[in-house]
Amino acid sequence: MPLKVELSRSALNDLFEIDDYYFQQVNDNIASNIIDELEAAVLSLAEFPEKGHAPRELIDIGMPEIKELISSNYRIIYEVVNKIVYVHAILDSRRDVQTLLQKRLLK
Repeated sequence: MPLKVELSRSALNDLFEIDDYYFQQVNDNIASNIIDELEAAVLSLAEFPEKGHAPRELIDIGMPEIKELISSNYRIIYEVVNKIVYVHAILDSRRDVQTLLQKRLLK
């Protein structure tokens, strides 16, 4: 039975920012394709929540229960709690992800 997938407000904002960036920098078709790919990756977690792995940055700060799934240049940061997949962030892997994660997940 598939798990429920919930995106945090931060993760939704990440998607909006990614879409807006590609819409302004390239075009609407590219933005739509990237968002579609990210949404498909997020939704795949309902069936396969264990397909991600614990990122080193979070293991190092004592949070091995948080996992990531890579999709293109993006890291989908999530955890599974009581049969619900909580997506915390969708981050560009070219950024300083450790600092971003610490700010978001340690609030």
